[in-house]
Amino acid sequence: ALSQDRPTPNALRGAAVDAAATAAEAAAVPAVAVTTVEELQADSQDIAYAPMARDPPKTGLHEGAAAQQRHHAAAVTAFKNMFDSSQRPPAQQKFTHLLVYDFEATCNKQRSLQPVEIIELSCAIVDCKAASIINSFQAYVLPTEHPELDPFCIELTGIQQQQVDAAQQLGPVLARHHAWLQECGMFEQGVTLMAVTWTSWDLAICLCAECAWRKIQRPDYLCSWVDLKQQFGATYKQRGNLRTCVEAAGLRWQGRQHSGLDDALNTARLAIKLMQQGVVLEVTQTSENVPLQQQQSQGGASGESSKSRAGSSGGSSDLKQQFG
Repeated sequence: ALSQDRPTPNALRGAAVDAAATAAEAAAVPAVAVTTVEELQADSQDIAYAPMARDPPKTGLHEGAAAQQRHHAAAVTAFKNMFDSSQRPPAQQKFTHLLVYDFEATCNKQRSLQPVEIIELSCAIVDCKAASIINSFQAYVLPTEHPELDPFCIELTGIQQQQVDAAQQLGPVLARHHAWLQECGMFEQGVTLMAVTWTSWDLAICLCAECAWRKIQRPDYLCSWVDLKQQFGATYKQRGNLRTCVEAAGLRWQGRQHSGLDDALNTARLAIKLMQQGVVLEVTQTSENVPLQQQQSQGGASGESSKSRAGSSGGSSDLKQQFG
C-alpha cells in the first residue's frame, strides 16, 4: 500500500527570502552529468544534511538549519513561476512504466565509513499512461561490514538498529524485489521499464559498488536510468534539492526526508508532474553490467580485495538465475 499523507511542519515560517540572490545562484546548470563520487555524494543531499566540508562539523545534524531554510524558501519562490498550473494529458513517454528508486546507506558524520552499505531499498512503480503511482516496495537491508548503525545515520534516516538486525542481506533483498516486480506484471510482454532516481548516486555509486564487492549480478533494469535532477535542470535551467523541486512544482512534500520510501514516492510524484508539463523523460546514464564470470576471471589485486570483503560478509550472492 502507498504511504499515507502526513502533515509537514512549515519549515518556511519566519524565513527571510532573498529571491534575487538565489535566482542568480541557481541560474547555472552543469552542461554534463555529475560523475565523480564526491560530487554525487554532495549532490544527493538535501536541506537536512549539512554541506560537505573538509573538516567534520562540530555540531549536530541540523547545523545551519535557519540558513538552509532561508535558501530553501528562496529557491521555491524562484522556481514556482516555471510550472504551468493547468491540467493536461501527460506527454507520451518512451517507456510504459517507471521504477523510481531511493536507497539509504550506512553513514557517519565524518563520512568515513568504507564500504558504504545499503540499508533501505525502496521503489515506486509509475504507470506512464495513467500518470499515477500504482504500487510501492520497501525493504530494509542488513549491513555486514558496519553492522551497528552510527547515531548520525539513525537520526538522518530514521532507520532503527532493530530494523536492520531483522533484515536480509542485499542479495536476497534484490531477489525479493525482483519477485515483487514479476508479481506486479512488470516483465510481461509489452511492458517497458526505466529506472528513475534523484541524482545518479543510488545506482551509479551505491548499488554498483556494493554489488561488485559482494559478487552480486545486477539486473539489467538497474543498469540504465533517468537522473530526474539532471532532467529537471536541463528542462528548467534551475537546480535545487528534491524537496525544493517538489514544492516548487506545487506539490506538498509527503513524509520524512531520507526515508527511502518517502523519497521514492516524492520523486515519483515529481516525475509525474514533469510528464504532465510535457517533459519526455530520457535516459541520462548507463552503467556496464559485467557478467560475474567475467568479473571473477579478471582476478588481480582488486579482485582479491573484493573477494576478501565478500567473504567476511557471509559469502557471495549470485542472482543471475533470479534475474535471467
